[in-house]
Order: sequence, then structure tokens, then C-alpha cells
Amino acid sequence: IIGAISTATAPGKWRVVVADRPALKIVSSVLQMHSVLEQNVVTIQLITRNRQPYPDMDAVYILVPCADSISRVIDDFRVDSRTGELQHRKYARAHLFFTGALSDTLLAHLRSSPAARYIKAHLYPLTDCCKTVAIESRVFLTTPSEQPFYALYSPHALNLVSRDLDAAADRLLSVIVSLGIRPYIRYYRPLSSAPYEALEPSLMSGYGTATACPRIAESMAALIQQKLNDYYSHESNTDNSTKRPETLTPSVVIVLDRSVDLYSPLLHEFTYQALVHDLIDLDGGNTYTYTLESTDGQSQGAEAELSEQKDPIWKQLRHWNISEVSQTLADKFEKLLKDNFGMQAAKQV
Repeated sequence: IIGAISTATAPGKWRVVVADRPALKIVSSVLQMHSVLEQNVVTIQLITRNRQPYPDMDAVYILVPCADSISRVIDDFRVDSRTGELQHRKYARAHLFFTGALSDTLLAHLRSSPAARYIKAHLYPLTDCCKTVAIESRVFLTTPSEQPFYALYSPHALNLVSRDLDAAADRLLSVIVSLGIRPYIRYYRPLSSAPYEALEPSLMSGYGTATACPRIAESMAALIQQKLNDYYSHESNTDNSTKRPETLTPSVVIVLDRSVDLYSPLLHEFTYQALVHDLIDLDGGNTYTYTLESTDGQSQGAEAELSEQKDPIWKQLRHWNISEVSQTLADKFEKLLKDNFGMQAAKQV
């Protein structure tokens, strides 16, 4: 992502980064915003908002490949429909980067639009690891649905199953590609299970009539294998020898679904992370906003971000049991007092 931003325009030239909300979420999950701004970026703008124009600067767009984002790019370089004259231009030129493959329909729409003359290239593909959101260093969000359990298991959501499985498989593929591995796909199949085709007639009649569990993990594994085969076939036909299957590290990917463990959603975790989310209202799931009183008695707002990059103690302790965390934090505080003479004096006062 940094390479895409820094090399899109001439070295040393200032630029603007424009992103849609899903792409911005992906970027912010793997990069801190100051890392982006350090690439001679004046500002980062959300494409759905009313943006300040920078007609003398190039814009680097980072977008998901969807019709709405393409339409907004075209609208940034609007021309008069009668005369063909430029009516409005937000930026000098556009450099487009997408988090996934752009469909032929959207590509044709972009090429035939009046904005095409201002686009440096019609398609700049980002790497294949830009489709998933990293929640933690080993946790990735792959589902496109806010209610994945309902979308995959409910008899009233059969129309969502294929969409969610395909999208999740796409995002899992991006994780596999980013890890540089060549996996053998293994999956869990419940003892009482059936493919969706066999379940559909009984499920459509309502709850309580299905006697088997849908083979979600099996369906997901098949989709991942299919997408892997397509990816390897494509890479084998390119000059990129580092991504060919024979050069990648062998590994095993195990696909599980909720049927392997029905009890965890009903239980409460006693980890430090669970305690924090229970007791504190976090903005965006990881930022704690509080009021801090300065030495002169003035109150001011402050933020603490619970992230792996900024808080090593959070990274170390978040998955520990609460009792272990309490003792460890007490020991760390005592060590801090012991090693810091000034804090010892303040404590005595």
C-alpha cells in the first residue's frame, strides 16, 4: 500500500489520497495514518464526503472495485454533456488502486467515461492481500455480513449463503497469499450433515424440519481450493517466479465452522480483553476516550488506543485470564516504582 502511494506520482511531489470506507478500513487495519501522510500526502479524504478540491495535485485513489466508487471517481472529473468541455475537476490526475479485480463491465464504464483522459492508468491492482481486515496480527475479518451466523445457518437466509461463502473465501485467499504459503485444505464435516442442495427443500418449509447441519466448512474449503487453483494458474503464466506454487512454503489450512463448537458463544470469557470490552465503551472497538486533568487544574480530553503497535502491554496481556493479569500488572507497577527514584519519592509524599 505504501509502495502504491509513494510511486504513483513523481518523487517529492505532493499528493492526495482518496479512499472509500471499506478500503480505508483495510488500510487503517495494517497501517497507521501518519505512515501514509509521510509519503508526501497532504490529506486523506473519504470519497463519499464533500471533499475540498486540489486541482493542482494528483490524487491516489484506493477503492474497492464497486460501481458506486467508480461513479464517484468519474464525477470528480465532470464534463458538460452537451459541449464535452471540462466542467469540474477535483484533482490534476487520478491514480487508481483497487483492493480486488475490477470487473470487465466496470472497467469498460471507466474507459468510456470523460474522466478517462485524466486517469494515469485505467487499472492499478493492489496485491492480493488487500481484501481482508486485520483485527489482530493473527485474527482477520472475512465475513461480509454483520450477522454471519444468521446468514450461514438460518433457513430464512438461503439467498445469502452463496454470497457470504464466496466473499469469505476470497478474503481467506488474500490471507493465504499474504502469508506466502501453499496449503493443503482440510475441513470439518459434522456427522449429521448434508449439502445445501439436499437441505433446501426442508429448510424452506420453516424451522424444526431440518435434521442435518449444512456443510459450511466443506463448501468453504471447496471454494478456497478453487480460488487457489485459479490464482496459481494465473501466477504460473506471469514472470513473477516468487509466487509460483513450487516456490511457496507447504502448510495446512483447517477450515472449521461453528458446528464444531456450539457452546463458546454461550459462555463468557474471563480474559483481560473481554473485561475491557465489558466495562469500557471503546470508540471503533479499540480507542478509549477519557478526561485528563493537567497540573494547572484544567480538564482536557485524551485518548488511549489499544493496539499491538502502540501498547505492548495490551498485546502481551489481552488474552490472559483476569487473575493472571491483575498479578502481572501489580508486579510490573512495583518494578516501575523500584526502578524509578522519582516515582518512589512521589509515592512517599
